Amino acid sequence: EPAITRRRIGAGRVYVLGASFTDLYARPLAARHFEAAADPRGGAFESGADFAPDLLRAWAASAFPVSVRLRSLPGRASAVLCVSHDLGDGPLDEAASFAAEERAAGVRAAWFTRTGPPTLDARRTAFLRRAAALGHEIGSRGESLPPDFDALPLGDGAKDQRTYSPRTSGERSWDATLLGEAVVSRARLKSQTGVDAGGFRGPPASRPVQLDEALSRAGYLYDAGLTAAEVLTHRPFLLPARRGFEGESPVIALPESTKGAPAPSRVLAMLARVSAHEGVLSWNLRADPAGLAALKGTLARLPAGTAVMAPGEAAQRAFERERTRFRLEDGEGKTRTLAIEVPEGGAKDLSFEVRGLRSCVLASGPAGASASCEGRLAVLSSPSAGSLLLRLYLE
Repeated sequence: EPAITRRRIGAGRVYVLGASFTDLYARPLAARHFEAAADPRGGAFESGADFAPDLLRAWAASAFPVSVRLRSLPGRASAVLCVSHDLGDGPLDEAASFAAEERAAGVRAAWFTRTGPPTLDARRTAFLRRAAALGHEIGSRGESLPPDFDALPLGDGAKDQRTYSPRTSGERSWDATLLGEAVVSRARLKSQTGVDAGGFRGPPASRPVQLDEALSRAGYLYDAGLTAAEVLTHRPFLLPARRGFEGESPVIALPESTKGAPAPSRVLAMLARVSAHEGVLSWNLRADPAGLAALKGTLARLPAGTAVMAPGEAAQRAFERERTRFRLEDGEGKTRTLAIEVPEGGAKDLSFEVRGLRSCVLASGPAGASASCEGRLAVLSSPSAGSLLLRLYLE
């Protein structure tokens, strides 16, 4: 049967879709463990729940000669690569050398660690402080990361922070909670390193129903412990509230797209597929000589326009984008006005794609706001919240 049919009825038209989007929405939550960059059939990017908005966007772009959309990638970037590491039980001297060399190569990574005793000892704390001083981010892997993480209750954050001391044995734990793992580990990192952890990484393929609520209440910006199968939509990587369909969560998902030390050619191929759909490639890399060789080989061959940023920075850009509102207003002749509402805290490098754009000028906005146009892209930065008007001059 046809997927789409059209009929004239009265003064309008009716479009009938014979294809069900149910599987396309549910697939990312079905734990199929495909990579965010790879379609199981050998195609390009697994669209997940982005299929429907992609289709509607294509219709709108074909229906209106002048259209504006807010890109998922920041500024003029054509690709975004993020790097992270799990600080396990490996040699700290090797990790320190790795952190220094990758920073010298222009990479700001996120280093994730467990915080419960005896993991976060004096030597690991000293390493994390040095990594933060180099410009790297610090993330949490929880306090104890118990084996029954998926079954943990939410808990009481205030009580847990004072008395949290779970016990684990075999495949279960006692007195462990999601708020305890999230709140206590973040507080411990703050007290030991002086850094506010922005990201959390739980056990692989963990999906506690109330984890989003725990991370939000603990103050985390993003969750790096997910596979693509657990992310409802890839742009801009917002998790569904309570990992369901009730609404949006304030926590950003950065699904792990590649792991370990694959050949640079494979990383670059994945980066190309992900960036073609304005996605972020998140690379969880082991901090050892093989990982460093893979990282350097990849950096040496990155295509022009690739932005290498820390995961927290990418998550913050996605957060700002999601809360930006805009509308295109009519103008005289070949001019239009793009009215933009920037959320609290401002927004950096918002990237708008405008069909038929020739030039632009910032007509009004908060002090320090700026705009620039090149090709079809209009890039806007504002250090504070407020209303902005961008005058567009079309071809």
